[in-house]
Amino acid sequence: MELAAEYLRPIGRGNVYIYVAPAGDPAFGPVAFPHRTSAAELPQAPLTHHELDSTHISYNVVTAGAVFDPLTMEASAFHGHEPDERRWNLEGGKIDSWASRLRLQPTVNLDLQVSTAHLTHPEFVEPGYQNRTSASVSYTIGRWSSTAAWGRVYKEVHDRNVNGYLAESVVNVFARHYLTARAEVVDKDELFPHPILTVVPRPPQAIRVFRVKAYTIGYTLDVARTAYGQIGLGANATPYQYPALLNGFYGEHPHTVVVYLRGQLGSAMHHLG
Repeated sequence: MELAAEYLRPIGRGNVYIYVAPAGDPAFGPVAFPHRTSAAELPQAPLTHHELDSTHISYNVVTAGAVFDPLTMEASAFHGHEPDERRWNLEGGKIDSWASRLRLQPTVNLDLQVSTAHLTHPEFVEPGYQNRTSASVSYTIGRWSSTAAWGRVYKEVHDRNVNGYLAESVVNVFARHYLTARAEVVDKDELFPHPILTVVPRPPQAIRVFRVKAYTIGYTLDVARTAYGQIGLGANATPYQYPALLNGFYGEHPHTVVVYLRGQLGSAMHHLG
C-alpha cells in the first residue's frame, strides 16, 4: 500500500517537508478509508472510493508541504494511472498528474480539508483525464470518531461531473463493543458500457448516470484483548437504493451482509483517538 520516505525540517514557527514514494498517497482527499479512524470497523471500501480516496495507492509520488499550525499546505506530482490487480509489484510510470490540498486542524480532535487534483488516464477501463475535487471534516471525541465528505469527479470521456457524499461513524462502548454506521449517495456512470433506454416517463430517454444510495450498520466485538492488540469478530449489513430501471439487473431488494475477523496491533485507544 505504501513505500515512502519523508524528510521534515523546522523553519521558524512551522515545518516544511518533502515526501517521496514509489507507491504512496498524494495530497488529495481525506485520510484513505483503510486508515481512517471513522472507518476502522468497516472492512469494505465505500462506494465513494473513487470520488474521495482511490489515489492512496498511486505510483511515483512526490509531495512538498508546509505546516504552520493549524494550517497545512501540500502539493503533489505523481503517476495518475491506477494499479492493476497485481498489487505486490511496483509498476512505476511517468509523473503526469498533480494534486493540492489545504488542511485545517484547529484542535487535536478536528480535521478539515479541501483538495483538488488532475489525473491523466486514472481508470483502467476508461480513457481520458479526470479532474477531482473533495472536501471533508473528521471529528474524534473520546472513543467516538466521525467523518463527513464530498467528492466530485469530472470525466473527460463522458464530459460530465459525478458526485459522491459520505457520512460514517464508529463508537467504542464498554471497552469491547464497537457500533458503526455509514451512509452514502453516489452517482455511478460506469455500470454499463452504453446508456440505458427508459420509456417511463415519456418521451424515451437514454440514461447513463444512476444515483445509488447505501446505508450500512455494523457491530464488532473484541473476543481477545492483550497489551499488544485485539482480535474482533464483526458483521455489518447494507441495503441499497437506486432507480427502478436497475431492478432487472441488480434485483428489487439488493443488500449485502459482511462477516469478518479483524486484528489490530496496539491499544484500542490508539485506534480511536
